[in-house]
Amino acid sequence: MKILDFIEQIPVVILDRAKEYIVSGLTQKLSEAAPGEWVAFVRGTDKYKVQIWLKDEDIIRWHCSCPFDMGDVCKHTAAVAIMLKDILVKAPVISSNCDSAIDASQKSQPAKELMVKLSVAEWQSFAQYLFAHDDGAEKLFNKHFAERNMDNKDDYYLFVTDALDSARDYDNGDYYHDPDDVYLELHDLLDQARKFVRDDNHQEAWDICSVMLREVLVSIHDLPDYQGETTHLTEQITDSIGDIWESCKPQIKSDIFEFLYDISTQPGFLGSDVHNSILCLMAYAVTNINQEESFLTILDKCIDHHDAHTEREWMVARLIGCKINMYKQLGRPEVAMQVMKENLQYHNIREKLISTLIEGKNYAEANELCLQGIQNAISEKRARYINSYHALLLKIAEQTENIPEQRKWLEEIFWTEYFSLDRYIKLESLYPEEHRAKFRDRTIARIQSVKSSSQVEKLAMIYKHDNMNQALLELIQEMQIGGDLLEKYAAHLAGDFPCEILQLFEALLQKISQVADTNAYPRITRCMKQMLEIEGGKPKVIAIRDFYKLQYKNRKAMMRELNDNFSAI
Repeated sequence: MKILDFIEQIPVVILDRAKEYIVSGLTQKLSEAAPGEWVAFVRGTDKYKVQIWLKDEDIIRWHCSCPFDMGDVCKHTAAVAIMLKDILVKAPVISSNCDSAIDASQKSQPAKELMVKLSVAEWQSFAQYLFAHDDGAEKLFNKHFAERNMDNKDDYYLFVTDALDSARDYDNGDYYHDPDDVYLELHDLLDQARKFVRDDNHQEAWDICSVMLREVLVSIHDLPDYQGETTHLTEQITDSIGDIWESCKPQIKSDIFEFLYDISTQPGFLGSDVHNSILCLMAYAVTNINQEESFLTILDKCIDHHDAHTEREWMVARLIGCKINMYKQLGRPEVAMQVMKENLQYHNIREKLISTLIEGKNYAEANELCLQGIQNAISEKRARYINSYHALLLKIAEQTENIPEQRKWLEEIFWTEYFSLDRYIKLESLYPEEHRAKFRDRTIARIQSVKSSSQVEKLAMIYKHDNMNQALLELIQEMQIGGDLLEKYAAHLAGDFPCEILQLFEALLQKISQVADTNAYPRITRCMKQMLEIEGGKPKVIAIRDFYKLQYKNRKAMMRELNDNFSAI
């Protein structure tokens, strides 16, 4: 079917919505991914991928990842088809007199509506006219769309600043670049820096990272950061600088420290999260006494700043940790130990000291510090640290091969943290053989006493592990809401209870198929394939398939799914 005929057959209401998507800039990155296969992405409730396959300019197939299944063509596919039409259908070229190419009725229309109607040829002609009449237009066009070949620090600077300018201007009405695309470009440049590190070209990697970090920090308050992209990018840059430092020459190490020191002393920067991240990186970049003194001056100033805000206690502990790391990497563990002992009021520092003592096999002192830490955390109502101390006590018990202590602390962890079957198995193994059944029954009873759906998966894992198949089946029958347990444990139970499992699948499929949602069809296929593996399942799958073909024949995506997977049975 020719593309114009294809568009003509789309209902008007869907075409109108499709045009709104195009006008709003929600249809993006249309390109020919392979010969005859065109791909674009459309932002709706989610970001959907649209594919259109052509043969001799005829549309032979199309697909959208959205859940729409109430007709042949969704609004996302329609939007891409309209854009594709402008590429495939040659339109008249705009004359040199640009105004005469737009009739009087068009002049009164908003520009965004006109943009949708222009073909590629018209856009090209308009661009040529604009370049000829506006000296800055071609420069602006190249700034946003030209590819760069970068081989020196100045090129990196221009690329980064142009990208950041584009991201900053997005909220001011400059739609040349979506901020998401800008951040992807910067991440691509950072990937190039990582490649230079792998190739031992540390100077080139450092040129990229230093430019990126400085310019991002200069612009950080002006950049859109809808989903934390700027913060994430900054963290990635500092991580890459750390990678450079680990293997570069002394001169570059010195450059790195001086650069970070210069940034960290900028006015208005003290106390920010990025500043703290840079200080943590600087701790590993210190190589001599002068750098140590400079670093400690900034670090202590930052600690004092955070100390004045009790809600920033975790940051104070992090910065003290930077000081500890600096002394360790300088080969002065005794000073690092002293700093830890002077700051035991911070749980993170106490944990660091305990881990150091365990490494040195100083178990008695480590054990005492853990017990004191638990008491402090209980009085402060800080459950996370209680769990951390339990884990450290378990580690001490394991290294000292103290079975009763292992049972004690593992059981504390088992009931206070997330459920883990591995923990259950480990805890079970710590009991003598004759006591394991009693431990299992006690565990099951305690889980059942908590009236919560989150406990169901815990019971299911225990039932399967201990081959309590009847109990597992009854649990699935009782909790048959979304069917997740059924899909997970059907293969395990099918040998003992084939009829019951098939009945559960039939009930689940009846529920799932009531809604026309393409996202549900792969799950229907998955369940039907599981049924085929069960004794007596094939006739039931055939019956379900035939019923679907009769009942839901207008659901095109469902019919394709059935034909692709079950036509041969």
